[in-house]
Amino acid sequence: MPYVSQANVIAYIDQVQTVTQGTTQDITLIIFQDYLNNQWNLSNADSVTVAIYDSLGRKVLQYSYPQVFGSTYPLTLGSTTNSTQGYISFELTSEQTSNLFTGSIYAEVTLTFNN
Repeated sequence: MPYVSQANVIAYIDQVQTVTQGTTQDITLIIFQDYLNNQWNLSNADSVTVAIYDSLGRKVLQYSYPQVFGSTYPLTLGSTTNSTQGYISFELTSEQTSNLFTGSIYAEVTLTFNN
C-alpha cells in the first residue's frame, strides 16, 4: 500500500509496479483528499499532470489531462458513475519503457484548480 501525502492530498498505488524494459505497463494512481477511501473528484480539476522521473532524477515522460499534443501523453481520469472519480490511469508503452534506465522510476502528480 505505497502512498505519498502532501497538503491533505494522498496519491496511492495499490502495489509497487515492476516495469520491464520493452514491455507495456498500465499504471493507475488513486488520489484521495484528507484520508484514504475519500476519493477526490478529479473532474473538478482544470488539469492533471503526471511526470515520470528516472532513477537519476531526470524527467523522462509527461502525461496530462487535457493532453497537450506534441508535449504530453494522454491520461485517463475516472468517473463518478462507477466510483472511480479519483483514478488517474496511463500507459507506459513498450517503446517508452525500452528507453528507461534500469532502476526505480518516480511519479510526480500535479493537480491544477483555477477556482
